[in-house]
Amino acid sequence: MRAKSRRSERQRHRQAAETLRERVEVMNEGRRGGSALDQRTTRHPGYAVSQRKRKLVETTFGWTKQYGGMRRPMVRGLERMSAAVNFAATVFNLLRMRNLSAGAVV
Repeated sequence: MRAKSRRSERQRHRQAAETLRERVEVMNEGRRGGSALDQRTTRHPGYAVSQRKRKLVETTFGWTKQYGGMRRPMVRGLERMSAAVNFAATVFNLLRMRNLSAGAVV
């Protein structure tokens, strides 16, 4: 009896998984890369502004992790960590100012 109930439980689970897969495929049907958000969100001008601002923020964090030593900081304590973050952000801003004054895009 137990084996029979386990089998029926597995069958119900498989059926549920199959219907879920079908739902996911229907939701993303006809989509070729890009955003998974529909046009109700992406059509507004504020969304484009948000994407530009997001790139600026992510670029900053990416730089501080890649080149600014923030991936694995070698300091302990809140004061020293705060100083290290401030130093990395200052260096990033100085480099950005240099690049912007030279006409290059960061």
